[in-house]
Amino acid sequence: MPNHRAGFSFLDESLSAAAPGLSNWAWWSVVLVWLISVAVRVEYIRARPETERQGMGIYGDTFIYFPLASNLVRNHCYSGADAAPYFPSCSKPPAYPFFLAALMECGAQRPGSFRLAQAVGDSLSPLFVFAAACFLFESLPAAFLAALLMAFSPYNIFYARALLSDWLGSTLMALAVACLLAGWRRGRFGWLALSAAVFGLDVLARPAVAPYALVIAALLAAATPGRWKKRAARGGAYLAIVVAVVGVWTARNYLATGRFIAVSTGGRAIGLLKGTWETADNWGKVPREFFKDEAERKAMQDRIMNYLAALAFKPVDEQLVMNDTLLELARERRNSDWAGYLRRCAGRVPILWWNGKVRMFADPEPGPAVVNLLLIGWALSWVAARGRGTMFLALWLLPVVLTAAHFPVHVEPRFTLPAMPALCVLAGGAYASSAQWAIRRIREIKQTRNAKCKMRDRE
Repeated sequence: MPNHRAGFSFLDESLSAAAPGLSNWAWWSVVLVWLISVAVRVEYIRARPETERQGMGIYGDTFIYFPLASNLVRNHCYSGADAAPYFPSCSKPPAYPFFLAALMECGAQRPGSFRLAQAVGDSLSPLFVFAAACFLFESLPAAFLAALLMAFSPYNIFYARALLSDWLGSTLMALAVACLLAGWRRGRFGWLALSAAVFGLDVLARPAVAPYALVIAALLAAATPGRWKKRAARGGAYLAIVVAVVGVWTARNYLATGRFIAVSTGGRAIGLLKGTWETADNWGKVPREFFKDEAERKAMQDRIMNYLAALAFKPVDEQLVMNDTLLELARERRNSDWAGYLRRCAGRVPILWWNGKVRMFADPEPGPAVVNLLLIGWALSWVAARGRGTMFLALWLLPVVLTAAHFPVHVEPRFTLPAMPALCVLAGGAYASSAQWAIRRIREIKQTRNAKCKMRDRE
């Protein structure tokens, strides 16, 4: 009979070495998890059709992404302009608009078509999570549980329906982590190089993950045996590949605008400004608590709306002038009340992780129960990860780095999506390890009781 997995022999060899017992049955079970993942996401799209704004949804960023993609297809360059002249844009990271443009080239036009493609794309994450858990825990039960957690991750299901870049950031991170752990476990730099390249693409989807590259590079250097030069070379090579991938877009930005813009002008300035007053109670507002003068409050609201409009339709120079203005305002507000500012930053962490604190207009996001389950698993994973050292730490630190990156800015629960693959891997390992420990204890108790019964019978 033909070997239908011959083309995947290298992956098969790597996974089989990491998780002995990976049989044909196990492979087909992984395929079943993937099909479940697709079905859950497609059903959610079918059951909750989007009616807001002609099916485009409630998120403002959607209306920046689609003109960028449309202009790419029409050969007007990467521009957010809706008419000539089509000035080059740096308003948003490029990965998601290029994804949309590829779908448009294939004939996609209706919002539902894009959502279905996203559902299929996001459903690949459980496969990558399965591989990552195999490499980290060398346990099929842990890998299957991690894949199932990813398949039913409520934030992933919800945001695969939204026409935003967050699901793409999560899927790319899942692949980058799987390749990273494969390279770590197998000692092959090819996997690490692939991980770095994918991670670079992830930065071009969600720039907030960029600091995590420094963490990976440092841990790779620390885990490499030998002298410091060899250690530095390995960590430095990973970082260099990430920088090279991102650098292609940075070079484009410089050639197009004459400005050094690493990825995008984005919403960092407005995020930092809103971060000086925003809490769970006044999320998305300009509150009277901080702007008692109504004229000042209205001026701030107008400034924010003008900036958001500039991200979509204004040339880069105008965006950067407004950026500088907002950054100066944020700096003044921050310096005037450091203690209050830090309290507000800390108070926003629940908004980032538990979306029950905030509802997006009339369309509530999924409840935080499963996220609580993942975070508990993340905390318990130290027990399951004994002896795994830097491999484990690389995953464990991802939610920490992501939280720190969003500490000073406006936050939304969707910003945590790049951390979901790591959380699912660690929670799968923690809960599988706990279940195995409980089963062993039950067996030991039964054996002890049986032994005592036999001793009594002999007496």
